This record gives sequence, C-alpha cells and structure tokens, in this order.
Amino acid sequence: MALGIVVSLTTGFPRDLTVIIAGSVIIIITVLGGLWALSRVDALNIALIIVGLLMILPMAIDKAGGLSHFVATAENWAELPTWAMVPVDPEIGGYLWYTGILAIFYYIAAWAALGLGDTNSQALLQRALATKGL
Repeated sequence: MALGIVVSLTTGFPRDLTVIIAGSVIIIITVLGGLWALSRVDALNIALIIVGLLMILPMAIDKAGGLSHFVATAENWAELPTWAMVPVDPEIGGYLWYTGILAIFYYIAAWAALGLGDTNSQALLQRALATKGL
C-alpha cells in the first residue's frame, strides 16, 4: 500500500492502479525469489531512501530559513545543549538526567534505535523471523 501511494504521489498515476501494481510486483518478487530476493530489494530500498534524503536536504534547509537560521533557533524539550553529540556534563543534567556509564549506554541505545533500527525495522524483523536458522 505504501509503495503504491508513493508511486502515485510521485508519478501522478491513479492511486488504486499504483497500489495494485506495487502489490503485484512485491508478491511476484517474493514468490519467484523468496526471502533472498526480498532482502536484496530491501537493501536497494535503503540505498534509495538515503539518496533521496540527501537530495531533499538542501530544500529542507532552505525551507527552514537557511542553515544559520536553523542552527541559531533550534531548541530541545529538555533545555540541554541543543547540539551536544555526546552525553553532557552531569552538572547540567547528564543524558536525560542519567550520569556515568548508564548515561553513555542509554545515549548509544537512543542513537542506535533511531539511526539503525527505525529505517525499515518492521520489514527487516519480518524477514529475519521468517528465515530458517543457520
């Protein structure tokens, strides 16, 4: 469904037609190639997502008023240093008010969950659970 909607929005073709075509293509790939073919398609999808996000980044920065405006006005809900890329000083609050090694582990877990696990986690988990054990 999602693939059909994306194709419809980007090409202008009718949504019902693109959903049927996209669903048919996915079913054909799965039936003919199995999970191996599906995992290759997933890898291609991730690469295309990354390329697409890099292509729209300049437009997004422009819509935000330019990079300098975005950096100057960015805020966060915890009122911690906005651009901190590592857990901050415990006197300021640590990482979500955790300190020490626990703060570092929570910080790594948050980055891993968003950076690695959320790209297409449901599809990858489904493929992993459907495979035979090695």
